Amino acid sequence: MSALREENSPRTSIASNSKCSVRAVSEAHQPQSGAVVGRARQCWDSGRRCRADLAPVVAGGSRWGGELTQAPEERSTNGQLQVRLEAAPGQILLAGRQAAALGYNGGIPGPTLRVRAGDVVRIGRVNKLIQATKLHVHGLHVSPEGNGDNVFVVVEPGSTFDYEYKLPEDHLPGVYWYHPHHHGMAANQIFAGLFGAIIVDDPEPIEASAERVLVISDTTLDGLGTSRKSRRWNG
Repeated sequence: MSALREENSPRTSIASNSKCSVRAVSEAHQPQSGAVVGRARQCWDSGRRCRADLAPVVAGGSRWGGELTQAPEERSTNGQLQVRLEAAPGQILLAGRQAAALGYNGGIPGPTLRVRAGDVVRIGRVNKLIQATKLHVHGLHVSPEGNGDNVFVVVEPGSTFDYEYKLPEDHLPGVYWYHPHHHGMAANQIFAGLFGAIIVDDPEPIEASAERVLVISDTTLDGLGTSRKSRRWNG
């Protein structure tokens, strides 16, 4: 996890590993630059609309892709956030086309969870996959016991587990992410579409004309538009 904050430059916070990267940029000042992660490219150019080229070249030299969109946001109020995350297979819009993949609440990425230090976060994790799963809040300084970020919790197919996380009062602001972490299945479930961003807001708001949250993952589709990693989870 790294963070950058400079006067007259965008606030950038990145959480990443070999599977997925999460980036948030406050665009009060837009650099003439781009970022490349895997097959995805994000470009910021002053005075121009922010776009994302998410598409590799396909047969015949053509490209497919879509407009940059933002995941729905769930924001805490009065120190509380309660949200339902349903993991399920389905036809999901991905880079401008319908793809057979996995998603949280019918989308890729899942909803962005925006909280503050000291908040209590309750997540009802619904499993509509054909395999077991679990939820990990990557980077958050929360308890690993009970119904917190507990590695021994298993959410079986067709069941729901209610997670609860208490963020410390001095929790660092930044961009984090959530994803499955069931042993032996985590990579396939993540690459098939199960991931989303968590933002712990800065107590001192940063002025910005707009803020965009970019969640980047390398998802491979076959000729039928099916995520290769989702095949074993679709039943």
